[in-house]
Amino acid sequence: MQDKRRYRTWTEDDTATTRRMSRAGYSTRSIAGHLDRDHAQVVRKMREHGILPGISQAHLIALARVNMARRYAFAA
Repeated sequence: MQDKRRYRTWTEDDTATTRRMSRAGYSTRSIAGHLDRDHAQVVRKMREHGILPGISQAHLIALARVNMARRYAFAA
């Protein structure tokens, strides 16, 4: 039996959901699971629509804190 996930039409709602979840910092695998689609298909559609894998605001803040700590550690 063939995988039905591969043959469903990609809708505007799917694109909007992908964009929103990517901005919220979800991984491409999480997005694929949420949409019940193949991971490779999600990655391909993200590239076609210019959607970059996102980083959540919380992750961005954590990275900034780590970078600041490293700067002060090297300055001392």
